[in-house]
This record gives sequence, C-alpha cells and structure tokens, in this order.
Amino acid sequence: MISTTATQDETSTVYQHSADRFVQLPQQTPDAVRLIRSLGLDVLLFTDLGMSVVTLALAHVKLAPRQAVLWGHPVTTGIRTMDDFLSGELYEGPDGDDHYTERLVRLPGLQTCYPKPKLDRVYNRAEFGLPDNGTLYGCPQTLFKFHPEFDPLLQTIMDADSDGWLVLVKGRNRHWADRLMARWRRTAPRVAERALWVPPIPRLSFIGLGGLFDVALDTPHFGGGNTTLELLAVGTPVVTLPSPFLRSRLAAGMYQHIGLPDLVSQTADAYMKDAIRLGTDREWNRHVRSRIATSADKLFDQVDSVHAFEAYLTLYL
Repeated sequence: MISTTATQDETSTVYQHSADRFVQLPQQTPDAVRLIRSLGLDVLLFTDLGMSVVTLALAHVKLAPRQAVLWGHPVTTGIRTMDDFLSGELYEGPDGDDHYTERLVRLPGLQTCYPKPKLDRVYNRAEFGLPDNGTLYGCPQTLFKFHPEFDPLLQTIMDADSDGWLVLVKGRNRHWADRLMARWRRTAPRVAERALWVPPIPRLSFIGLGGLFDVALDTPHFGGGNTTLELLAVGTPVVTLPSPFLRSRLAAGMYQHIGLPDLVSQTADAYMKDAIRLGTDREWNRHVRSRIATSADKLFDQVDSVHAFEAYLTLYL
C-alpha cells in the first residue's frame, strides 16, 4: 500500500494495519519515483487519476510493468503509460471500449466491498433547517456536476410539484452555490425559488439527511457513486439517467445488480416523470422504498468484487 499523504485518520489506520507493507511517499516527485521503482512492483494500481495532482504526475512515469487505474475518477486518463482501466460489466455500455485510451477491463460485480452505512440516530428535518411540509427532492452531489442541461429537468419537476423543494449541499468553495443560483435565476427560476441549501456536514449527518429525502435526483452526465450507495442504504429512491459514459452509469449498474433495472430512467422525459411520480404519489413511493429495502443489502460487503480484483492482479504476477 502506497500513500501520497501523511494524513492520519480512521481509513489510513485501517490500511496501515491491513497491508503487508505501508509506504509513505516523500513530497518531492523525483524522490517518490525513485522510491516506487525500488519496490520492484509487478502491477501498480491507481485508485483514481484526476483528483490529485500528485498521483497524476506519477502516472506519467512508467513505474511498473503493468499500470492500471480504477474508476475513482470515472473518465479515461489519456495517459500513454496507463495500460488498463478497470471498470465493470455492470457499468459499461456496448461501446465502452471506444471511450478509453487504456485497455478497458470489464470486471464482474460492483467493484466495491462497501460496508453498509449505519445511522447513529434518527434525524429530522428541523435540524437541517428544512420545512416540516412539502416534498423533498434531494440532490446532494458536488456542485460541479450540475450540467446546464439538467436545469430544464429540474424546472419541470418543480413546476409539476407545487409542494416540492430541491435540497442541495453547499460545497467547500462558497462561490459554487452562488454561481449556480445565479444561473438558475436565468435558466430555471422555479428551481431558484425552491432551492434549500444545507451547509457542509459530517458523513453521518449527510447520510441522515439523505434518509429524509422523498426522492433523490442523480445528476445526469456525471452521477453519484458513493452518494448513491449511501442513499440506497437508507432506502431513498434514486432517479437516474444513464448516458453512454461510465460517469453517469454507476447508479444504473447498482440497480441492475440488486434486480431493480426498471427503476432506471431511459430518457430525459422518463426521468422527469419518474421523479414527479415518486414525489407526488405516496403509495408508489412507499412501494419503491419497500423494494429497495428488500434488495439493497446486495450492494454491500461484496467480497466477490475483491476476488475479481485478485484475479486481475494474479495475471501479472
């Protein structure tokens, strides 16, 4: 296990105790390159490329005979030294190979062994500053995921449900929310009127907030992965619209894995209708929640995904 930061938290502690060897990289890139090469690796696996300048710089150097990247950042790297992109059969469309400069490897299963989130207590609307009444349409995604083509879909949903509210979580950059609101005042005024903002909150509170949503809206073009797992864990229906690209297909793959592919919207019109029905038809909402609650455990603690990674790695040992 190789770490690029000196951060000490619960996750890093687990890694240190689980790994046969835990290596902390020096801060200077040339020193880090020399250290990794000295390890004599057969395979170097990056959890993502694009979210950190450190790993992005290292990925441009050939540090092992086989170098691969996971979908922590779900787009091709475009880097010539990266051999494989590890994705999944559940997530890729028939033309998936055309979307990567790397060799696309479609592994079976979810590609996660994710512990099921457990809430520490019952949460309520008031503690998040949310109204007692009305339908909560939650979209707690990172704000850079809100493509302008999402605006008319949100506008239609808010127009159709006069009791609806759109709940969002502010990002670390306070200007993002301001810019998004300014755009909505021009493109989707009803959305701007019905938007409710929650400040950044701890993970358990975030999951508790997700459990209060009547409906969760996955952002088209760049959907949620971790967030979708957390929402489905608490039984909240997630409306999702997959595109041909991996970055918007994770929720659809999760629904397929738990046997609920009919909950995936296939068109923008269906997305809006599905969201509105879940928000306005209480009996239908309860029915969908019951189906999710019955099936969602299949998303968590998937050891088969670990074995799929092991099978890939052993090809190059």
